[in-house]
Amino acid sequence: MIRWKWYKLSLTGIRLFRMRWEGCAITGLMVLYEPFNPPLAHSPPMTIYVGNLSYQATPDDLTEVFAEYGTVRRISLPTDRETGRMRGFAFVELAEDAQEDAAIAALDGAEWMGRQLKVNKAKPREEARSATR
Repeated sequence: MIRWKWYKLSLTGIRLFRMRWEGCAITGLMVLYEPFNPPLAHSPPMTIYVGNLSYQATPDDLTEVFAEYGTVRRISLPTDRETGRMRGFAFVELAEDAQEDAAIAALDGAEWMGRQLKVNKAKPREEARSATR
């Protein structure tokens, strides 16, 4: 009698198997074919990076500023794990790319809460990490 045990290694379709047959054990890898999934027709939403923020800035403050350029979908104000204090930057997502482009053009270099803002298109996380290595 043949017994199979399957171990899923990752989401890529690679499987490790162990087969027993009459006291002999065989271990191996099997690669499963997965069809290519083309990217969706629409692009993911662009996010705006806002740097050199005042540590007193709140999500409501940022919503008020960016609402002049369009509908604010999401605001993220990262905080330091150790201190709980703001890290001095934020990510803002507006409803449309044209609105985000207008906000970037208008706010990059503008003075707000006593600081000169750095506003640009946010880079994907993978690119940002590989650039620092």
